[in-house]
Order: sequence, then C-alpha cells, then structure tokens
Amino acid sequence: MSHLGKKLIKIPKNVEVSLQPNQVVYIKGPLGSSLLRYTPHFNVELSTSTICITPIMQTSLSSPSIQKSKQVNALWGMYRTLLAQAIHGQSQGFTKKLEFVGVGYRAFMLDSKHLEIKAGYSQQMIYEIPKDVHVECLRPTLLLIYGTDKQRVSQVASNIRAFRKPEPFKGKGIRYVGEYIKLKEGKKK
Repeated sequence: MSHLGKKLIKIPKNVEVSLQPNQVVYIKGPLGSSLLRYTPHFNVELSTSTICITPIMQTSLSSPSIQKSKQVNALWGMYRTLLAQAIHGQSQGFTKKLEFVGVGYRAFMLDSKHLEIKAGYSQQMIYEIPKDVHVECLRPTLLLIYGTDKQRVSQVASNIRAFRKPEPFKGKGIRYVGEYIKLKEGKKK
C-alpha cells in the first residue's frame, strides 16, 4: 500500500479538473491547461474540491496478477504526485533560481528565446529556451526559471547548470540558490 497514494489531492478554487474518456485528466487553471494520462489499472474519483486515486486490484491468485499488483502499488504514489504537481503548476507554477559565482560569470537575455552565458570559457555559450519555460535575468548573476511543468523547469535549470557546475575548491560555477557546496582544502606546502 502506498502511504502517499492514499492522500487526497485538494483542488484550488481557481483550477478546474475534469475526467475525459480514455484515462485522461484535463486540468485548466489561470496559467494554462494540461492533460495527464493514467493507466487503466487506476480509478480516479473526482469531487467538487478533492481528487482520489485508487488502484483496481485483481482478484485471481495466479502469479502474473500478483506481479501486476506489485507494479500497480509501485506506480500508485507516482501518479498521485504527477496529478498533484499538474494541479499546482496550473494554479501557481514552479520556479528555480540559479546564481553565477565567479569573476566574469554572467548571463544575458539576447531575446525572449535565447540566453547568452559567460562561464569562464573562451567563447560565450548560447542556450535556446524551450517554448513552455520562461527565463528572466533578475541580475547578470541571478537567473529565474519558471513554468507550469515541474519536470521541464527542473530540466532547463539542470541544463544551464551543466555549462559550469560548481567546482569544489573555490566554489566558482553555476549553482542553485541556497545550494551548499562543500569546499575542499587546497594543497599545502
């Protein structure tokens, strides 16, 4: 049994959720709309302010159904989390902040879909921003990434951070705001 899957999902007042045919949940909020597909092994119950996901258990005792019920229990919490994140994304959205630490480490917006990154290399790198994610330069050393899909926002932040990960001796590089870098001690004579 999934402890997380049993929890009810609260629907905010500004979000509309409806069940579509073919195991599809449609979510519409002030920031946009999204679809979430789920497998036919789950039953989604929708009330006015909550959503409940429950697995449909097999009644036969043969070994393939036991294996299938283990897989369903393993996926139960994941589907509940995906649905909760989709509702949260359409009502409030998700954000990640990146900071550039080091002399000359900067980021600039060329236009709304291209980001220029200076991270200690001989040439600037240009990163193309996906359509469903927005990037803002609050300062040349502080970047705000936001959108409605948590996975996409986190992936864009990870891709930008991968240009120059923080190094362990001085801590220079691109890091998440609030990330702690454990510094190593340098060579001694």
